[in-house]
Amino acid sequence: MTIHLPDPRRFAASSQHPLSSLARTCLDALDENQSLRLRRQLTDALRDHLEQGQDRTLLEALKSACSAPVYRLLWEGLTQALEEAGRPGSDETLFIGCFAFPIVWVTAGPPGAVIPGVLPNPGAIVALLDEAKALGRTRNFGLSNSLASLEFMENLSPSAMLAWSRGLAGTPASRDIPPADLRLSGAEETHLRFLVGAGVSPADAPSFLATGSRVAAWGRAMSRELGSQLGQPGVSLVALPRPPRPLLEAAYAGRRIQLEAAFQLFVSGAVRNIRAATGDPDASLAAHADGEIRVTLSSPFEAGVGESFRWPLHPLDDVDEIATDMVTLLQECRIPRIEVHPELTGVADAALGLSHVGNGG
Repeated sequence: MTIHLPDPRRFAASSQHPLSSLARTCLDALDENQSLRLRRQLTDALRDHLEQGQDRTLLEALKSACSAPVYRLLWEGLTQALEEAGRPGSDETLFIGCFAFPIVWVTAGPPGAVIPGVLPNPGAIVALLDEAKALGRTRNFGLSNSLASLEFMENLSPSAMLAWSRGLAGTPASRDIPPADLRLSGAEETHLRFLVGAGVSPADAPSFLATGSRVAAWGRAMSRELGSQLGQPGVSLVALPRPPRPLLEAAYAGRRIQLEAAFQLFVSGAVRNIRAATGDPDASLAAHADGEIRVTLSSPFEAGVGESFRWPLHPLDDVDEIATDMVTLLQECRIPRIEVHPELTGVADAALGLSHVGNGG
């Protein structure tokens, strides 16, 4: 079952940007061979701008995308260009791999409590990752002691990512990454932070992403270590580390998993609260004109009893995939009535008073 919603995002009405135009041409290719040739041309063009440090041109190309498929092609091309540009030359035997672990934190505690965004002992994390061979043949790797915010990761320029991977501007472990504290509101909630690092790998080694993706080998130990370093009396703190990703990919991957975790937390809490007050809630799902999907759980018996969740959409999001996952979770929670609005809804109002924004700090 696939749930279909209208796409509420606003892309550029039209664009004359050369990179955006080339991406549109890729989508209009007549056959697979032409598509592959044009995509190669797009990646090469993106790499040229990347090598010349033309971050503004790259960002303008993304902003000028006139549709989600065009944006995705540009983003995938930039991801590939970064990977290729960071590879060692034919006469090099080692290269620097830069990465970030997205970490979702589930917290509860006194309102106003602050969990510092600085790890007292990042070396302990390095040791357990090394023991679990989480980064494959990558050796001599280090981690920043700062927990980076999503804002920092999204504002990290492509040329800076390339400079890190070439060792031209230090490494993420040695660079001053601003720490992002976790500030508690008093309710159970999720936060997203990134643990950024770099390591030296043999040029002929497989990507560390293959071994790092096996979270079962290191995830629980890393979660315990993070909790022991940052835990406080009277605060519930659970770290959910996810597989390491290249820096550009890590930001979006982290954003997505944090929203998924926040939505699961919202549904479990709201269903429990409404059932305890008045009985089974009704659910409604709609795309709103301000660029988000909103899910509302409300009592059919008492007006004003309910809660809502807002998922701000990213240009890379698959709207139908997200909507389908949302409905699946609601069905698993045995919500008897789920209404999906087929038309775009106006800007979300605050009629229910209690609204959860998925990508909170």
